[in-house]
Amino acid sequence: MSVLWKGSTGIQLQSIERNWTRERGWSSVYTYNGEWSLIDAAKTNSLYVDYASDIQADRDKNIGQLRVTFSNTDNSQPDINTEQSNTWTFAPYSIQKNIEEHPKYAGLAEITNEKGYLQRIIAAVEEYKSKVATGISAQTSNKNLVFDLTDYIETDPSGANTNITPANEDLAKELAGLLVRGHTTYDVTKYTLRNVKIVPPNTNLTVDHFKTEHQWSTPRVIDMIASGPASVTQSSIIGDVFNTFG
Repeated sequence: MSVLWKGSTGIQLQSIERNWTRERGWSSVYTYNGEWSLIDAAKTNSLYVDYASDIQADRDKNIGQLRVTFSNTDNSQPDINTEQSNTWTFAPYSIQKNIEEHPKYAGLAEITNEKGYLQRIIAAVEEYKSKVATGISAQTSNKNLVFDLTDYIETDPSGANTNITPANEDLAKELAGLLVRGHTTYDVTKYTLRNVKIVPPNTNLTVDHFKTEHQWSTPRVIDMIASGPASVTQSSIIGDVFNTFG
């Protein structure tokens, strides 16, 4: 008497069981069900059993079950003083800073006898936006108001405020124009140098906090990278740091 097999007649993966022991590490057991003829062929098929540590095939009339175990091939105890990997990455990234912090406009905050001039420019733009918003809401003529910085603060060096030079005036109007058009930030490129070490879970190595939150010189950074195990990646990073900042 044979068993009637319903559904797919092909080999079906029934379950995957994973176990861990301190002595042997991780092991995985794959259980397959199917017609015996297919199970019998699969027990020697590398697609199912390649690198297996144990193979068990059981037959029940015309159906079969195949259990394939894969175990950790390295049962040695890890060296708690040895790192498993040491990876350095060096990459640029961009951050956004306020447009008024740009070096081109920063001098507007340091004009002699005009402390706060930069903030007055920003306040003038905000006041203009407020007038336009109110004009749109109330449907007054301010809804079509055209921006002119001199309507809000003194910028003309030939006028009452002689502390403002023509160059200051040009920069003030340029900055205000950018703010009115919505250009409120600019990109600043920085670089990240990161060292990631992977160690055994029971390691007794401590995290290195040497000189964190300090500014390092380029030669010091290169020396630090070079002090680790030699690799193509680390060598290329040293070259990149030197060429960029050396």
